Order: sequence, then C-alpha cells, then structure tokens
Amino acid sequence: MKRQKNNLRKNKKSKSLTTLKERRKGQLESTNFKPTRASKTDKNIQKLKFNLNLTLFQVHELYYNKFLGIYRFLSVF
Repeated sequence: MKRQKNNLRKNKKSKSLTTLKERRKGQLESTNFKPTRASKTDKNIQKLKFNLNLTLFQVHELYYNKFLGIYRFLSVF
C-alpha cells in the first residue's frame, strides 16, 4: 500500500506545466467553479449598491410626499 501511495505521489509531481494549465482551464470552464475573492467582493459591492439605491429611492419618495403635502396645504390659502 505504501509503495502504491508513493508511486501516486511521484506521478503527481512529474506532471508537466501544460497539463496543469489544461487542468486549470478545465476548472474554470466547469460549472462547479468556485469564485475567487475578487469576484466575491464584487458581488458584495453590487449588493451594497442595490441597497443604497433602494434606500435613496425610499428617502426621495418620503421627502417628495412631504413637500407635495406642504405645497397642497399652502395652495389652499
């Protein structure tokens, strides 16, 4: 068993760079590709931007309704 494991390790070490590159390409193209740290931060930034836009819209809506109410109140007089 030990010999088999050692042989497997030797075989892994002896692989050339081209096969490593090909394997990496395969990993990138596969569906279960795990995102890198950069893409995770990009996703977080996108989420923050979406939340910010949502809150800005809510704030705009709130103030718009307030000023519209004041305008209507003043237009009565």
